[in-house]
Amino acid sequence: MKLMKNIGRFGLLTVAMFVVVSNAIAAPTPSSELIVFWNDSESTSGLQPDHSPWQVLLEKYVTEDAELGVNRFNYDGVGKEDELSLRAYLFYLQNLDPRQLNKQAQKAYWLNMYNAAIVLIVIAQKPDNSIRTVDSRKVWKKERFNIARQTLSLDEIEHGILRPIFTDERIHFAIHKATMGGANIIPVAFTGNNVELLLDEARQSFLNHTRSIDFRGKSLVLSRMFKWYEDDFGGNSSEVRDYLKKHVSPETAIKIERAQNVRYQYDWGLNRP
Repeated sequence: MKLMKNIGRFGLLTVAMFVVVSNAIAAPTPSSELIVFWNDSESTSGLQPDHSPWQVLLEKYVTEDAELGVNRFNYDGVGKEDELSLRAYLFYLQNLDPRQLNKQAQKAYWLNMYNAAIVLIVIAQKPDNSIRTVDSRKVWKKERFNIARQTLSLDEIEHGILRPIFTDERIHFAIHKATMGGANIIPVAFTGNNVELLLDEARQSFLNHTRSIDFRGKSLVLSRMFKWYEDDFGGNSSEVRDYLKKHVSPETAIKIERAQNVRYQYDWGLNRP
């Protein structure tokens, strides 16, 4: 019983369609600002956390929608036993010190931590249409984790650890926000051995979907992610276009080049079946 109480406390310290298409300025996104405490690793470490409990849940509840190209998670179908398994997995991760891992294992650790936490938040809070309604729209800022005696929020994991430490723009294609407009929830747990391959596949999958790049008349319609995280993709609209052209087909690259203006879109609807 004591373990279950701890899981309830530390597994997380708590436990409609919203499509926007416009060329308006996006709300400010937290900048990438390093939390120095976490900027350490053991390059020779062979320690690999056990992500198999997360893998079991992904295999059971993620549906790959080949027609729409957006993976769904069956939040409503998760039973009590599997919810406890998810809480136990997050509790296990928080009892590790990721600074003792090598960089690849660290990257996998933080990506799995973030994605698993998002799933548990939706399961526990049961938002009707969008995760943005959770915790009075402060879902990203609420401190939920206790790792190495440090409390962390989702924003701090993303903007204080993942972005500044790894400086890898592909992370944006792998962080799952429980939305229809964001990156897919990947049905494979990240590990130190597979993280680079999975990030490449995630980028390819996202950039080849219309929620990422679309064309309407003379406009290039991009995911608002490329506005929010413009600095990570070059720093300005022109550099973002150049980045995209490097990772799409020649035909799409030509259309990106010829587009006369850029608009942005994002669907905040939950990615449930």
